[in-house]
Amino acid sequence: MIFDDKLPQKRSLERRWSMQQAITLHPTREASAWVYSPNFVGNPYQHLLMMHMADHDITAMGAQAHGDALRMLKAAAHVDQRVWHLHWLNVVLAGAKTREDAEKRVSSFERSLDAMQQQGVRLVWTMHNVLPHESVFEDLEVRLRVIMCERAEMIHIMNPASIAAAAASFAVPAEKVVRVEHPGYQGYYPERASRAGARAQLGFGPNEQVSLVLGALKPYKGLLELAEVFDGLSRRHPRRVNLFIAGGAGRDEGTQRLLHMAALHPAIHVLPERIVPEDIWTLFVAADNAIVPYKASLNSGALVLALSMGTPVIASSTAGSTHLLAQGAGRVYSAHDELEAELLNTEWQAPARERALAMRHRLRPSHISDTFARVARAFMDQGVVAARAVAGPNGGLDE
Repeated sequence: MIFDDKLPQKRSLERRWSMQQAITLHPTREASAWVYSPNFVGNPYQHLLMMHMADHDITAMGAQAHGDALRMLKAAAHVDQRVWHLHWLNVVLAGAKTREDAEKRVSSFERSLDAMQQQGVRLVWTMHNVLPHESVFEDLEVRLRVIMCERAEMIHIMNPASIAAAAASFAVPAEKVVRVEHPGYQGYYPERASRAGARAQLGFGPNEQVSLVLGALKPYKGLLELAEVFDGLSRRHPRRVNLFIAGGAGRDEGTQRLLHMAALHPAIHVLPERIVPEDIWTLFVAADNAIVPYKASLNSGALVLALSMGTPVIASSTAGSTHLLAQGAGRVYSAHDELEAELLNTEWQAPARERALAMRHRLRPSHISDTFARVARAFMDQGVVAARAVAGPNGGLDE
C-alpha cells in the first residue's frame, strides 16, 4: 500500500554548528585549517566525522562547493598548516551538458588541485564510491579519480575492499591509504519511540515480520527487484512478510513501477517522501530487519545507520560495507533465493540483533570522530604513515 497518513512532520533545528562561522570569528585560533568540500549539510556524515577536530587543535570548515573551498583556503594563507579534504567528486561533472564542457571541468579541477599544492595546501580524498551511481561521461569520471589518486597525499577509505573494488577502473596507491570507518549516527536522530508504539503507529501487529528499506528511491538500489521478491513471497506465504520502503521518490521508470505495484499491495508499503530526522528511530525500532539491496555500492550509510539503531541487516553482496556484518550482525545474500530463505527463516534474527547492538557500540560517532581527528593530526604533523598507525588495522573500530 501507499501510505497516505504521514508520519509526524515536526521539524526541529538541525543539530549542527557552523564551522565556517567559528573560523570567521576566531581566524587565528589554531594553526591548522582543514577545509572539506563539498559539504552536504543534509547528510550528517561529515558533521559526525569532523566533530572532534577542534579537540586536536584543528579548525575544520565545510565548503558547499569546491570553489568555496578554494576561497577559504586562500583566505587562510596565514595559517601554518592547510588541508583540502575532498569528498564526492561527482559534483565536478554534475550538470555538464556536452563532452567539451565536461573536459573543461576536469581540466579546471586539475589546475585547482595543482595551484593549491603549489601554495602549500595538502590534499586528502575520501573515497565514497568507485564511480558515481549514474555517470554520463564515465571515462572522465575515471580520469577525475586518477587525478585525485596522483595528487592526494592521503586517501581515506572506509571499506577494506576499496582498493580491490576500484582496480578495474583505476589504481589506488596502497601507500597513501588510511582506513577509518564510517561513524554511526547515534545521538543525531532522537530515540524516543517504543517498539510497540512504533509498530502501532505504522499499523503492524506484534507478530508481523517487517523489513525496512530507508533512503531515497534510486534505480541503483534495486528496489523494484526487491519488491518483486516480496510480491512472490506474499503470494506463497500470505501475511508472513512485509516490506516497508521510505524515502524521497524520483520520477524514473523503475520508481514509478514500484509505486504502482505498492498502491494496493497487502505486503509492500511505500512512504514516498524524505523522512525527517525525528521519524528515523520510529521506522527502525518498528522493523525486524533492515534490507540494503543495492546493485553496486562501496560504502553504505544505510547499512551503518541500521547498525547504529541496533537493527539486524540483510544486505546484497554488492551493497557495500558488508564487512560490518562479518561478526553476525546480519546476513549477506548473492541471489534472490538466498534472500527469500533469510526472510522466511527468522531464527537468525535474535542473535543478530545482539551483534547489531555490539556494532552500534563499536561504531559510536564520538569514538570514530576522535579517531579520525587523531589521524588528521598525525597526518598534518608526521605524514600518512603515522596517520595509518593511529587508525590501526581495523579502521578505528572499538573492540
